[in-house]
Amino acid sequence: MSYKNRYFIENEDYFLQLDKVDEARDVDGNLVRARDREYMGFLSYMLYGPCGDVLQKKISTTSLSEQELISTFKIYYECEQIPYELNVKNLPFVRASLVAGTGISLTQSNLTKDSFDEIPHVFDTQYNPFISLGVKLDQWRRLPRFSFDTGIAYTKKNNVINMELFKPNQRYSATEEFSRSSLIVPIFINYLFYRTKKNEFYLGAGTVIRTNTLESKFSIIDYKITYEPVTVRLSEESVLTYSSAKLSPAIKLGVNFLFNQKYGIVSEFQLEHISKEYTIDLSTRQSYYNSLVASYMIGFRL
Repeated sequence: MSYKNRYFIENEDYFLQLDKVDEARDVDGNLVRARDREYMGFLSYMLYGPCGDVLQKKISTTSLSEQELISTFKIYYECEQIPYELNVKNLPFVRASLVAGTGISLTQSNLTKDSFDEIPHVFDTQYNPFISLGVKLDQWRRLPRFSFDTGIAYTKKNNVINMELFKPNQRYSATEEFSRSSLIVPIFINYLFYRTKKNEFYLGAGTVIRTNTLESKFSIIDYKITYEPVTVRLSEESVLTYSSAKLSPAIKLGVNFLFNQKYGIVSEFQLEHISKEYTIDLSTRQSYYNSLVASYMIGFRL
């Protein structure tokens, strides 16, 4: 039997843990790494019998792993003609679940260090709803606390950006109405840090692949020279550009609310940092902005 990557062999009265120890020893001034494969002695003792010669060759090459130990015991039972039942086959190697969800994200931005001008601007809304469909692989037989998930999410939002920039004897102002849609592919590795009978809490780290499509519906720039003679110029030019694709780091905190082994509710809070997500081109030089995206998602696991 095994528990948390530790292996045990059962006697009639007790369990013996199968161990191996790797340690460094000083031999005549030289550092030598010694391996104490104590588990081989336990196997030889516990599996002693008429098939000893055959088993000794097998035990001498057996590593301390699930498949190797199963192989050794199968040889023993078959040689001794002892009936046995292999329960490991009845345990799934991993649980695969679909997660359909919906949520909302909030975006905050800041100017990058290589930009020339800080252009004060504001979006009508910083919130974006989204829908998602993903797959979660968890309850790995060998790594029960780790899980992997990925999927695809979609968001589309109409928005307006307003901006204004003052320079000596110059003033720029602009408004642009646009529609932005995004396909989002998150890839995460998670660690289960706390579990109860009904809930599982986990932390995740990974990356998010995001592709953007921007449709400008209306844009106008008002450029004014404030010294005499005062000059005003109006032009219909797009001032906002989103990166077409980005790969960004992300972390998350999640919880599985367990109804049973098959169904449950998934709730996640995620933070994503997007470098140079969008660009504003209002004056003669472009300004680049990073984004911090905070998302909340709730989904149904099937």
